[in-house]
Amino acid sequence: MYPVLLDISQRKIILIGAGKIATRKVTSLLAGGGGCIQVIAPKATPEIKEFAQAGQLTYLSREYQKGDLAGFDFVFICTDDPSVNLQVRNEVGSNQWVNDTTCKERSTFCSPGVVTTKEFTYTVSSHVQDPRKTKAAKEELQAWLEGKQS
Repeated sequence: MYPVLLDISQRKIILIGAGKIATRKVTSLLAGGGGCIQVIAPKATPEIKEFAQAGQLTYLSREYQKGDLAGFDFVFICTDDPSVNLQVRNEVGSNQWVNDTTCKERSTFCSPGVVTTKEFTYTVSSHVQDPRKTKAAKEELQAWLEGKQS
């Protein structure tokens, strides 16, 4: 893996799924400047619905349909339905970046844990091995930084 920070403000981003994982992804995408985000899922968390009502993203309350990925730069697969996940992955174009949150082998990028301060952005990754370890390391770093600021 090659770590990089991307300007996503002008990139089109689509998430298939609108549960807890998608909510975390959307929250970090919005914090990172994502300006054109679409979410497709039959059901969504209250947070995703609130983001949509506030005009921060477009939410389509329906099942994924063939062709939904057209024109998007980044694809996040966040459902718990293996058949939908595979259908989406099989439709990803060669010019699209995909993060399949259920299968790192079907992903072309991963999202690290992020801790932001006034002066710096820190990222943490377990080399895409274990998201729980990444989350734990992120929380440990955040607590350490907060302790340094006191």
